Amino acid sequence: MDLAYTYDRSKTSARIYPTYHTAFDTFDYVDKFLDPGFSSHQAVAQTAGSVILRLSDSFFLPLNVSDYSETLRSFLQAAQQDLGALLEQHSISLGPLVTAVEKFDAEAAALGERISTLQKGSPE
Repeated sequence: MDLAYTYDRSKTSARIYPTYHTAFDTFDYVDKFLDPGFSSHQAVAQTAGSVILRLSDSFFLPLNVSDYSETLRSFLQAAQQDLGALLEQHSISLGPLVTAVEKFDAEAAALGERISTLQKGSPE
């Protein structure tokens, strides 16, 4: 889980501010130019706190591992499409990666079913 605040995409395509993790990334710089009053920092902290409270009170984490499986599959398909020919030229096979993604997909589905079964008998 990655919680962050971003910029107005119509004004910049930057994912982070230009001084991020440099010697100029100081408390005063952030307070003066990036987040006066630290309102964005406060919003992210409150959101993260709410998520953590919800997770800590759950019998079952409300996370769907199959979502990650779909993301892995889409990345694999992109690699096969964009790099497949180049990898073949160098005798590099994506076979082991394909196998790993397939195994993850199967285990994610099994975990989802197991959680569903357990939730049927849970008071939550």
